[in-house]
Amino acid sequence: MYDIVGVAISIALVGLLVIITSLALVLVLKELHNTKLTKAVAAIRRMLVTDEEGVSLSRDLDVEFGRLRVTGVNGRRGYRSFTEFAPSSKLLLGKIRYRDLCSGGYLLAIDSEGNGYLDAPAIRVSTKPFRNVFIACLDPLEVNTLNKSIEIVEETSAAKSIINVSNGRYSAKLSWTSLELPSWRLVYDPKRGSYRIVKEPGVGARVRSVRVEICAKSLGYLTPEVCATIIRLARVDTEASGMLEGLSSRRLVVAHMANINLLKLAKEVGIDRYPHISGYSSGYVKAKLTFEVSMARDIVREELI
Repeated sequence: MYDIVGVAISIALVGLLVIITSLALVLVLKELHNTKLTKAVAAIRRMLVTDEEGVSLSRDLDVEFGRLRVTGVNGRRGYRSFTEFAPSSKLLLGKIRYRDLCSGGYLLAIDSEGNGYLDAPAIRVSTKPFRNVFIACLDPLEVNTLNKSIEIVEETSAAKSIINVSNGRYSAKLSWTSLELPSWRLVYDPKRGSYRIVKEPGVGARVRSVRVEICAKSLGYLTPEVCATIIRLARVDTEASGMLEGLSSRRLVVAHMANINLLKLAKEVGIDRYPHISGYSSGYVKAKLTFEVSMARDIVREELI
């Protein structure tokens, strides 16, 4: 009996040892893989030559030109990124002018947890051992200038916002107007022994504030929507203007497609306040105008920009 128990314990211990060894081996291989990717990125950064007109590498490499799309998700299993590259042409890299590399603009939307989305023009290296290292361009001057008007009109209140996209930055003007006619009633005051006229609070008094936001979300994955508030008004019959922070100048990002963290990427290009939304990509960005209502569901109007 004791021999059977001893054998069972031995088998269990051997099995546990195999599992621990396997996990340790996986972690070591993963670390070696990440080290290999980091070295490839570092090598491309050393080869990268920039000047006022464009970029080049100190040695000839096969590259693809196209659009890079990265979705970052910080969930229960930790941080994960989903990367897609849509090539449009292949070439042997000599020199690429900024107007070609950065054309089409970019979109970067990210919150403080690293959830977000990047859509940017890029070149991807095809030559081993640097395969899948990319150089992406985030240039505010290449983002289209756009204007969008959005409004909410209810029985007692109206709000209107005009949103502008210029040099990759979002700005807005917001106005909130009461549509209620004043309502009065007589109230008897026992202390004075007389009646006095009192203004009745209308239905519009339920609206506590109005805000306008810019929101962005990837279409391909179930990622959290990233929204940044431009303006919030807390008093009716007022108006205000505001602007989101953007990139001050062109930024080049060098990384590997298998090892991208949007939060680290954002810090590399100088972003330190979140949520952050700058740039533009058609179909991914919308304006959101919201009546924040007391003791009831908020009234929301959304439109794609």
